[in-house]
Amino acid sequence: MAEQIYDLRPLLNETQEMLREAARNACVELRGGARPQKIDLAAAWRRFAELGWTGVVLPEGLSGSGGSLLDAGVIALEIGRGAMFVSYPETVAWSHALARALPALSAAGKDLLAEIVAGKTGLVLARPLDPATPDRALTGAVGPAAGYLVRLVEDGGTRLVAFPLDALAARKVATTRHRPELLVTADPKAADGITLLEGSAAAEAFEIAALTARCLTCALLVGSGRTILEMAQEYANVRAQFGHVIANYQVVQHALVDIFAALEAAELMTIKALDILDRGRRDHGLVPATIAFARDAVWNALFKTYDVFGGIAFMQEHPLGDFTRGMTVLIASLGTEEQCLEAVAATIRKGAFLA
Repeated sequence: MAEQIYDLRPLLNETQEMLREAARNACVELRGGARPQKIDLAAAWRRFAELGWTGVVLPEGLSGSGGSLLDAGVIALEIGRGAMFVSYPETVAWSHALARALPALSAAGKDLLAEIVAGKTGLVLARPLDPATPDRALTGAVGPAAGYLVRLVEDGGTRLVAFPLDALAARKVATTRHRPELLVTADPKAADGITLLEGSAAAEAFEIAALTARCLTCALLVGSGRTILEMAQEYANVRAQFGHVIANYQVVQHALVDIFAALEAAELMTIKALDILDRGRRDHGLVPATIAFARDAVWNALFKTYDVFGGIAFMQEHPLGDFTRGMTVLIASLGTEEQCLEAVAATIRKGAFLA
């Protein structure tokens, strides 16, 4: 069994390969070309709904596509290629977790899933900032995301509650100097929210959604890494120094190969991790190991790409700038390097790494 799990050959079947090709073509169409441009994210999200991506993991009985997390990961890879940094990973993760708890889900929760399928609602995974006092914890999320209704989901210890972003925005909120669009409320219960789940079902759904969202975020990041690598390769073949294009220099070649190798491994591991989650094996050690590896691979890829581009990469109007702003926020959402490695160590201590 362990041999099968650690066989890192791609797991995509013919249907998923076709889905990936269709997703790539759709994202190129949304971008208006092969290279990322300024995108209307609200229009992109509506298109995602039309293609069935927002409800890809929901059963057909809920108007979903009846697909898997691996299907969603294939789509996330292509969304990331186009720098469409929307809350797709969180929306899919919460859809998956809530659908698993369907018998215990409130009527309002089922309505929420219908809104997701229709593209009217996206979800942002918001965690308590102070685990010691979950009832008083801050709940926040970057918004507005893509111009559609975003609901903040807060773990109050015994409940999962969804809050409309516009309701929170109407309250007294705090902002940061660097990110004035960061909306935070110190008292989530002051806003009108809906209870999705309660008790053990709430705790389990939150755990499933948190882990799933991180794996799907890895897919989004790896897709973005693929595009910045392509941008670096193109630039290296036109930028000349000392009478030669810089792609002729070994140090640049090594940097590009290092990026490619790391992203290739990260993609294979992400595909495998999503397959493991599809089987209900969220305790398996390869899942946190994938998050730790993909985080490191994408972070290094971003820095090595900047090395290839030199100072031009720091220009705000350069396409790489859009990737940097989106990717660094996503990388931070995975946690610090130490936190990611501690999650791997925890599975080893429990003896679950090779289970």
